[in-house]
Amino acid sequence: MGVYFPQKRENLDLILRTIEQPETSGDGSFAGKPVLLWLESTARCNLRCAKCGHAYDVPGSARTLPRNLPDAVVDEADDYFAAAVKVRTSGYGEMFLFSRLRSLVERIKRYECWTEGTTNGVVIDRSEVDWLVDLEYDQLVFSIDGVKPETMQRLRGADLNRIWDILRYIQQRKEQTGSAKPQVVVGFVAQADNVEELPDLVRKLAELNVCFLAIASLHYKKYVPGADDSYGKLYRDYALANLPRARVEALLGEAIAGCASQYRLRNLLRFGPHLSRGGAGYGGRSRSKRCGRTGLDYGVISEP
Repeated sequence: MGVYFPQKRENLDLILRTIEQPETSGDGSFAGKPVLLWLESTARCNLRCAKCGHAYDVPGSARTLPRNLPDAVVDEADDYFAAAVKVRTSGYGEMFLFSRLRSLVERIKRYECWTEGTTNGVVIDRSEVDWLVDLEYDQLVFSIDGVKPETMQRLRGADLNRIWDILRYIQQRKEQTGSAKPQVVVGFVAQADNVEELPDLVRKLAELNVCFLAIASLHYKKYVPGADDSYGKLYRDYALANLPRARVEALLGEAIAGCASQYRLRNLLRFGPHLSRGGAGYGGRSRSKRCGRTGLDYGVISEP
């Protein structure tokens, strides 16, 4: 139990009391602080993935304005870090473009917070892996949408071989130090033009000791003919609904089987909600299952 556990526990209890007895707060406010902090370290990104607003938002719009986390948050938010349990250090941009990321993580970990962030894996280098391992950064999520270099280049403009190299170095550095952190997660966005690679990706990630694979699909957006809507066109042309349902289920099933045979860890494969919603072209609900001794959690697209 950490030094700051009592303070975090007290803060959570205060929040729960306010929820249970809202009349005691008068105007609906309370003195508690957030248990989860989501800090967008930067909105800048080095990639322009076709599925992301960095590629299709109007220049100068709110989401794509170049902004960094204010210094005051890094240097003066101690009371919030002391009360928080979990802190995310990434948002709409690539967190390793934030020059003060290490200082931010050092301060967060000083207050015993669980840390998590997402990266495209292109700009992170070995020196950053070294301090991530040393500081016991808890979970690092890599966005990988294919197992073939040409697929990642086409979908994200990313050098996949560089990503494999950094994942191998994370694995090596953890083995050298005897550390289990950061645990590595991969996020995969399934499209009609990359889902065939999913089973091979599972086998590749097993070699790299990736502990969790999360699968989502393109977010639904109706395309209006004649409109200048690049994402709407992307969804129309590459949503999973463009493939026979039986083929998509067969590929997902093969990926599940691959997880069950390759891994000895828990929580290895989960399908995002959009795989089972009507917006993805397949109606109905998703079901969760657990796979025997591997503890594998996964979802299955059910009939409408």
